[in-house]
Amino acid sequence: MIRRLVNLFAAPIAVAVEYGVHVHGEVFRDGDTFSREYQENRLRLMREIWPDAELVSRNVYYGEWKEPS
Repeated sequence: MIRRLVNLFAAPIAVAVEYGVHVHGEVFRDGDTFSREYQENRLRLMREIWPDAELVSRNVYYGEWKEPS
């Protein structure tokens, strides 16, 4: 029981979503990756070259700040 509680509180919390454009197995993350609108505009431009390009997203997790080791 205690171990489950420790794991629950130690788990990172998703605080943001990052966007990119996926083309042929690669994700392009240029520009403002936290702006969906920005990445959707890039997607429209990239589809002129790669019609199968698609918008993708991922959750971004943040941990505690600490001094580098």
